Amino acid sequence: MQLEIFSELTSVLQGLRGVIHNHPENLVYLRDREKSPDSIELDWKKRHSIPKVLKPTKTENLCTLCPRRISYKPYQFAPNFPEIPILVVVQNHLLVDNDKIYHETSTAVQFQSIFTTAFGGDFTKFMYREALRCHFSKADVQNPDFLKNCSGHIRNDIDNFRIRGIIFLGSAAPLFYPDPTGIKEANGKILEYHGVPALFSHGPERMAALVERKTPAEKIKTEKEQIIRNLKNFYGSIFP
Repeated sequence: MQLEIFSELTSVLQGLRGVIHNHPENLVYLRDREKSPDSIELDWKKRHSIPKVLKPTKTENLCTLCPRRISYKPYQFAPNFPEIPILVVVQNHLLVDNDKIYHETSTAVQFQSIFTTAFGGDFTKFMYREALRCHFSKADVQNPDFLKNCSGHIRNDIDNFRIRGIIFLGSAAPLFYPDPTGIKEANGKILEYHGVPALFSHGPERMAALVERKTPAEKIKTEKEQIIRNLKNFYGSIFP
């Protein structure tokens, strides 16, 4: 049916080309900037749309340790040799696009602002992984057994891709901070995680929440500048 409709449309357009060619007095011309109707190709080819939700490729070594996972987040197990050996660990409750670091637009805007200020264009050369590499129900997000499995994937990334530093950003930080009771004092602290320096830092989710709550601009600016200083100091300690 669609092919018949497009065939009829092509016939109509071809007829219109004849009208344009034979009755130029009825048209407004752009003169030498307008193509001759005879030079315009009228062709229709079927195009296939690319789905938004991309399945993991067969080259990924997918984890099967957690029985209660809902689905895999895209490309969390794919080989990835970053140009700059920094691993940034973030946390999205939902992630369906393989080209996004944060799913929520307001959070993504804050992330772009913070990391561009701290690192310039170099932040695109880091490795980014999800704290939880699969989607889980809200009740399972802090399951210690599942977190232990995901921590093992971080260790694998360190070993396989020669990671020299880790940034646990925003809501990913409390999931892996050694002492959950002290997470409020953890912002900006540098500890060791699987043998490499690790920064635990507030992230763009907090900045987006402050903006949404209409927090005074000066407070938002102060907190944002502190996050940026912490990121710069951490990077400088690894690459002096």
